Amino acid sequence: MRKASILAAGLPAGAVTWQVAGVDSAWTTTDHLLAQVVDALNGANWQRAGGKDRDKPTPVPRPAEIHEAAARQERVLARAKAFRDRQKVRSE
Repeated sequence: MRKASILAAGLPAGAVTWQVAGVDSAWTTTDHLLAQVVDALNGANWQRAGGKDRDKPTPVPRPAEIHEAAARQERVLARAKAFRDRQKVRSE
């Protein structure tokens, strides 16, 4: 187990293992820099367009944010299913 954790810690950024885990290491440094460039350009264009009347642009979602949103969605669906199951039992 210890050897596996040491090997995993040495994986490069962008490795499939990090992508499955949903951590920010799922992206390489280049990916993070490109996302920052896109965010900066979107913000600059929003400001030049008179940004106060329009919604501020949303940043590019990072891997950890995407993973957390998926986990939150799973929790909501599990609660909804449990609620439906309880309602079926009461109505019968």
